[in-house]
Amino acid sequence: MIRLIVRDMRYHASAWSGAFLVAVLCGCLGGWALALRASADAAPEAVRFTLIAGAESIVMFSTVAAVIVLVCTACATVGIQRKTYALWQLAGASPFRVGTIVAVQLLVVGAIGAVAGTLIASGTLFLPVALLARLNPGLAHADIVANPAAFPIVWAGVAGIFLIGGLKGAIDAGRTPALLALRGDVRRARGFTAARAVFLLVVMLCSAWLVSFCCTSVDNAMRAGVFVPSVFSLVVALAAPVAMPVFLRAWTALVGVRFDAWYLARRAAARGVAVDSAVETPIVAAFSILAGFFSFLAAVLSYGKEYGQDVNVPDIVPIVFMLGGPVLVFALGAAVGVIAAVPSRTSDISLMAALGARPAMQVASVVGEAFIHATTASLAGVCCTVASSFVYARAFGIDVMGAVSLAPGLAVYVLGFALILIAALAPAVCALCADPARCFGRVE
Repeated sequence: MIRLIVRDMRYHASAWSGAFLVAVLCGCLGGWALALRASADAAPEAVRFTLIAGAESIVMFSTVAAVIVLVCTACATVGIQRKTYALWQLAGASPFRVGTIVAVQLLVVGAIGAVAGTLIASGTLFLPVALLARLNPGLAHADIVANPAAFPIVWAGVAGIFLIGGLKGAIDAGRTPALLALRGDVRRARGFTAARAVFLLVVMLCSAWLVSFCCTSVDNAMRAGVFVPSVFSLVVALAAPVAMPVFLRAWTALVGVRFDAWYLARRAAARGVAVDSAVETPIVAAFSILAGFFSFLAAVLSYGKEYGQDVNVPDIVPIVFMLGGPVLVFALGAAVGVIAAVPSRTSDISLMAALGARPAMQVASVVGEAFIHATTASLAGVCCTVASSFVYARAFGIDVMGAVSLAPGLAVYVLGFALILIAALAPAVCALCADPARCFGRVE
């Protein structure tokens, strides 16, 4: 079984490499947080609070991003290999054996990626320390070192989230009918499971409590208002299997473009969202968290101006600590979501070539699909940001226009579109240069 696990991961390196990179980044962020927190116990009193605040900022904001992206990545990585699992059953592997192999693969990728991430964190600890030194110059003379004894917590956490996120995919892998190996694309649209519905209900209740808590008083809004966009983005992530396909078809139908490339891009994007929203979900969360945070700052400043309160503009360093990690995780997650589907994308391009589509039309359809994915996710992020702004307006007693700041989210939109376009064009160009018949002959 070990030989099968290793060889399968080598053959599907393009799919597993993306999941590995996400685990590395999450492990690096977790390693930084643990190193800062462990160093705070032995640091002088003058810098202890700064180190603790930096570690807590990374954990509070990056944890939500890490959970969302790790779960989406694990599901996408397992889902695109269902044809391979069907072939294993044709070769005599039992469903239990198939599911066990997939679960072990998830644990191995998550654990190795987390180990690599913590090693990188040990060598790059000077980066967060240099940022924190802007807030507290005493850190420049403090002895801040990583404590490897605490790193197993990060390894177990990343590997555990990977396993939990892909557990349903591992179970479905063992239940994959063997006859699906005869089909070209075995990915199927995701259903809204009972477990997801329960989680969605719990998160919606938590978001309702958070909104009511923030609207109770200005002090409560000051303390907890910054978490509202994160909770709203989590609601969208859980509702993505049902909400995203409907949202995509709705706004693309309003465009009214009749070009053949747009038609192909719209159909491909709709199919991709129905199968998996690993591309859209990270962008939605990054947009809503980044734009929502600056909307919160705008609401606080508007409250200060309207009611004559002295409000200080926060330093850029806390903003980087709170939002830098989540934005990096979400950006990488969006790119990985596209890279994981490289084999199926290659087959789609070859199919269009076999049907007579010109290279210019194929490239245009890929660009259009990337635009649709990025725009769909960003529009959903706009909805989360606007909803957060209404909460801030109610909590601070100000006009809603004074609590909206969508400009920072445009950076997420541009970055997301660029990453998706690059990740989508690479396999498309390779497929255009290859023999379509050979592409159809691949297993994946």
